[in-house]
Amino acid sequence: MKIIALQGHSNCGKTHVLNLFIKKVLKTYPAKIIKTSLKGYTLDDYCDEIKNANSVDTDIILEINKIKIGITTAGDNETILQNSFNKFKDCDLCFCSCRLKGKTIDFIKTQSKENYVFYNQMKIDRSKTFPLAINYDFINNEVADILLQTLGNLI
Repeated sequence: MKIIALQGHSNCGKTHVLNLFIKKVLKTYPAKIIKTSLKGYTLDDYCDEIKNANSVDTDIILEINKIKIGITTAGDNETILQNSFNKFKDCDLCFCSCRLKGKTIDFIKTQSKENYVFYNQMKIDRSKTFPLAINYDFINNEVADILLQTLGNLI
């Protein structure tokens, strides 16, 4: 399995970016939803749920062109990441998040020898930069587009 991990510290927007990425994938590709932690959703419902709950951690398995893709927005904790990867055993490709150092990175490296890439999310602690005029929506959208382009190159 190839793994693409969005790397960053707590509260830097990893979950938000990966939820945007899921929404963009579902809108861009003829994806079949195989399994999701958000049950009973149509494509439009799922995209609305993601739009309205950008900080909600979710797992989803999609199939695009007979390629199974697992996406998890959780990655701040090794145990939660492990639970997600247990669901992704049959996937060819996985997108996830992880911290800048520690057990989540170590875990990802054990899941895919030499087939992992880390994208480093901006190192901004949003709780400390709230008064600044930083356009997080623009930044998050740009990072989600990079992930979408990466997916397009791999399928």
